[in-house]
Amino acid sequence: MGTTLDVNYALDEKFVPHPLAGTLDIDEFIVGDQAFAVQAPASYEVTMTALEEGLLAQGTVWLPVSARCVRCLEPFEMTITSPVDSMFYYVATVDDDGDPYPEVDEYGHIDLEAELIEDLVVAAPFAPIHDPSCKGICSVCGKNRNAGQCTCEDDLLDERHPFAALDSLLNGSDE
Repeated sequence: MGTTLDVNYALDEKFVPHPLAGTLDIDEFIVGDQAFAVQAPASYEVTMTALEEGLLAQGTVWLPVSARCVRCLEPFEMTITSPVDSMFYYVATVDDDGDPYPEVDEYGHIDLEAELIEDLVVAAPFAPIHDPSCKGICSVCGKNRNAGQCTCEDDLLDERHPFAALDSLLNGSDE
């Protein structure tokens, strides 16, 4: 369990939105095989609203990170941004798989940190790219094609490759 947050102020007034903003220190952020270097604490702005069945947290969380472009391997900075839409139930509740939903504990506290991190993980790119038009690196010489054209010849393609026939389609030849 992460840092707990006292939300008794919001629980006292049903259906009244209460804005909440803050930061969250995250030491490392790894999603699958991708490691992101955290540049600053995550920031969040949420509205807490007490409903009949629980406390609804809605808003946005964002985390400034640096990553490596999967095409050209150059480092770049980006901000992972995610919507927040979490329900914290008053009574212990489980989903169809038997996993517990987040809840408000008996003292009026919630673990908002865990939900924010989960939202960021879902929003993180599986393969970060610094620019959609990134040309990547040459598979022969390794030169970054964004920095200029490499000197490798196009005829180095292996004709035995299963997709070699597609090259003739792209180049307009009828071989």
